[in-house]
Amino acid sequence: MNEIETYDVLTNVVILLENGIAFETNDSSFVNDCEYNCDFIVVLTNLFADEESFLIEAGTLVQQMSLRSIFKLQILASVGDSVLRASSLSVRTNDSYALAEPALSGRCEQEAYIAIRWQNFTNKTEALFGANTVNAAMFDNFPFTFLENDTNHLRFGGVEGSIVEEIASNLNIKLNRESIESAREIPMNADIYLRLHNATNDLVFGGILWNSSRQMTYTTCYGMVQISWMIPMETNVSLRGLIAPFNKTIWWAVFCVLIIGGLVRLFFIREITFLDITALIFGIPVSQPKRTSSRIQFLSWTLFGFFLTQLYLGSLADYLISTSDMQIETMEEIAKSGLTTGGTQQFANLLQTPDNDDMGDNVERIIRKNFCLLNHHEYINQFVDIVKGRNDSLALLVMLNLTNHHRGSNIGYGHIIKETVGSYPLAFVTRQGFPYLKEFNFRIQILIQVGLVEHWSDMATLQQSYSNKEMENNSKLDIDDIAPAFFLLIMGYLGGFCLLIIEVVFYPSKLLS
Repeated sequence: MNEIETYDVLTNVVILLENGIAFETNDSSFVNDCEYNCDFIVVLTNLFADEESFLIEAGTLVQQMSLRSIFKLQILASVGDSVLRASSLSVRTNDSYALAEPALSGRCEQEAYIAIRWQNFTNKTEALFGANTVNAAMFDNFPFTFLENDTNHLRFGGVEGSIVEEIASNLNIKLNRESIESAREIPMNADIYLRLHNATNDLVFGGILWNSSRQMTYTTCYGMVQISWMIPMETNVSLRGLIAPFNKTIWWAVFCVLIIGGLVRLFFIREITFLDITALIFGIPVSQPKRTSSRIQFLSWTLFGFFLTQLYLGSLADYLISTSDMQIETMEEIAKSGLTTGGTQQFANLLQTPDNDDMGDNVERIIRKNFCLLNHHEYINQFVDIVKGRNDSLALLVMLNLTNHHRGSNIGYGHIIKETVGSYPLAFVTRQGFPYLKEFNFRIQILIQVGLVEHWSDMATLQQSYSNKEMENNSKLDIDDIAPAFFLLIMGYLGGFCLLIIEVVFYPSKLLS
């Protein structure tokens, strides 16, 4: 092999070599241009006298290919009157990977003048898998993953944890379970790569977004997640809450009742004054009339005022504080709010999508101008600060769960808007040459089709809602929860004080004269 042609993107590679040493002595930089799941087929042009010499040469080639992180390949060569195929896969021994000796996996013979028959053999390397275990590690990321105790031993829980446990049970795989404690000084992607490259783990998962990479291999996508904005929620008391408890229909009905009552008093029953009617609506009777007809009207105004004020006051406190929750719901409002925006690099890539809408381009340009790139640990800290109310100046890109349970809702002091930025696929990360990759991909598709992935997602969301309700029941009231009550009390005192001043001005006491 004197020259090797390279291409921009290689999905399948067929290499012609004289022998196994030729791969080392020739330019092999084309391997860097291959996709992460590229298939390698090596054809040895030398003729071999027997199977043993072919397997020895194949073993040399496997050693050379492994130096380029290529562990899974097919090797073809002519042995006598037949063409033999050998294959090799990496297997785990204790805490490291070992290359299994190549084994014959097929033979091609010409039985007649034009008849060619392939005969496939059982690969002894694949038979070794039954005795192996898989080191699986997860990031604690509810509702995707968490550890749970099941009959005195650890078990993966959550959506992805249930998928791994189900597939491992079907394939009779023994799992060595581990929860990853992220190191502050190591980025998340670098941590995953080191774990897979150093043979610490075979499978890593925990809400990891799929990404095309030659350094890591991903399984098939099992679901899509939406990316949205979480903004700090300001607990401002707004005077709009004085009108918000009643919609327009109720307000029109109240005004009509007052007008009709005023006309009845003006033309028919004049014993009750307008001051009496106003006082009765607010539940403060001034004086009772003597005539029976007037007393009936007095009772009707009393009941009307009682139910009206009870209904109004019952909703007033909530609306005085809830009006601030609806302040921002779109990206355009975020751009106009002056909030600093932030997120990880992968989330920020969604803002680079071109849009034909001039208004959308302007909004994204303003957001990108004020955007802060955060590493994994900074991102987690900022997320916690917003949820606990310690940060009121940052809008953060966040990932929703599979059911979009939090879209348009509140998490602590953070509010997730209804508008989404984009979506990402979710997948598991495996080492290169992971022997169960095809089995995992096939069974993931089966679990999706039968609805188990959606079921596990709903169960995790339901468990979270129960946990949130229990926390709310056990939590104590904060000053923000009772601020509207103080606001109403202050309004009452101010109103009474103003009436007292008016009374002193217009009806002074005889002691002062």
